[in-house]
Amino acid sequence: MEFDLKTLIREAVAMPEVEVIIEETANRFVREHGQSIPGVGDAQGAEFMRAAMYAGMQSQMATCHFMVYHELSQWNNISDPVEGALRREAATTVLNSVRMTGDVAPEGSLVLENPRGREITDL
Repeated sequence: MEFDLKTLIREAVAMPEVEVIIEETANRFVREHGQSIPGVGDAQGAEFMRAAMYAGMQSQMATCHFMVYHELSQWNNISDPVEGALRREAATTVLNSVRMTGDVAPEGSLVLENPRGREITDL
């Protein structure tokens, strides 16, 4: 990693043993009772989750992923067969690759095709 975020955070709070957790958040939020928003449950959201997973492994910091199981809505549910399918596929691919190769930093692992967090058609 270019920056040792874990060490910098521990130094900033003067707690050298504190557990640092990375929270992955969507570039746009989906309300529990709202509708699916482009960039969250689609391929762009899955790509962001893939990079966040690798970032957590490379920095050795636990990650809390935005798209997890929610009882109130399928829009934020990685277990949903439709809304969570792409993120679940991305997560499975990352975990299978790391298990097979042991490599948590493959080339391009942190690269996002659209890092601005907007739909490509909106640019």
